[in-house]
Amino acid sequence: MAIFLFCRPQFNWNPQSFTTKLFNRRFCHGEHVFRRDVRPDRLVTRTHDNIGHKRLFALRTSPFNCFIVSWIKRYWVSIPSNVNPLRQASLAAKKADLVIAVMGISQETEGETYDKKDLNLPTIQERLLRILRQTGKPMVLVLLGGRHLSVNWADWNIPAIIEAWYPGEEGGTAIADVLFGDYNPAGRLPVTFYKSLAQAPPFENYNMRGRTYRYMKAEPLYPFGYGLSYAAFKYSDLNIHPKKIKTGDEITISVRVKNIGKTAGDEVVQLYVSDLAASAPVPVRQLVGFRRIPLKPKEEKTVTFTIKPEQLAFVNYDDQWVVEPGEFEISVGGCQPSAKYELRSGSNILSRRFDLNGDKKIL
Repeated sequence: MAIFLFCRPQFNWNPQSFTTKLFNRRFCHGEHVFRRDVRPDRLVTRTHDNIGHKRLFALRTSPFNCFIVSWIKRYWVSIPSNVNPLRQASLAAKKADLVIAVMGISQETEGETYDKKDLNLPTIQERLLRILRQTGKPMVLVLLGGRHLSVNWADWNIPAIIEAWYPGEEGGTAIADVLFGDYNPAGRLPVTFYKSLAQAPPFENYNMRGRTYRYMKAEPLYPFGYGLSYAAFKYSDLNIHPKKIKTGDEITISVRVKNIGKTAGDEVVQLYVSDLAASAPVPVRQLVGFRRIPLKPKEEKTVTFTIKPEQLAFVNYDDQWVVEPGEFEISVGGCQPSAKYELRSGSNILSRRFDLNGDKKIL
């Protein structure tokens, strides 16, 4: 088996350590030998074990400030040094069975007082990503960075994407566990991934309209709370108690969740509520509860939430924090209501409406 890894180094982790943990931890069980060549732009990492003399070859290419790594069993990748770096990457990828592209941004392009002008991957990374995809090899994109990126082309063309943020020193170990199925990911996005800056309101405009998942009506690239798993989950028996609800009452929500996949995994059950009849502007929806539950294949559990009156309240035009009677809608699932999520995850999302009766309550 041969694996080609394109790795963009970040300021807070060591690329050599990353590649070592990503590959050696998985494949090699013997001695590890590291050495630096005289040339500062070239790093060679050799690994060998007592089974198949496996080798890890890493070539640092200055034009990208990145590492191009190709792990080949029994032989070294041989690429002429006078070949264009993009061509080098393409040739190495063609010799591999799998391509892992580790890309993203770092402290060089984002920080407390500076940032990029757009939300895209750096142009040279986007270009290389397309070249690697043209090889037709199975491909995984691992994203690194401290904020969301508008990876629209990758979303349509790359079979698997892992958001690793800034993973730290043990990032290679964690990512390797996910890639090789030793760990079933269950993370959910804590932010909204916009398709482009056009979806983000102007920075100097403090109106909440269109901001965050709570007020955004357009479809984002990935919504707040989005995340996939190697397992799939089925939701059923959504119930609301009591049947007749008055303003000021606590509401109990229960739902059955079943792992219908073949792999054990954690599901993050999310409960959202929408006020459909408010007398003042309110969020499109808001998260009012979540639970992370482990489920073995075919295992089923009941998850219960309690919605308190203040979670249905809003600020009216008189600057009062109030709960008003009217129609509400709840949604329960592994994400916000999203056709993309349901299609890709194989899991469903349940929704139900209820009426809140009685007089307006001022909290």
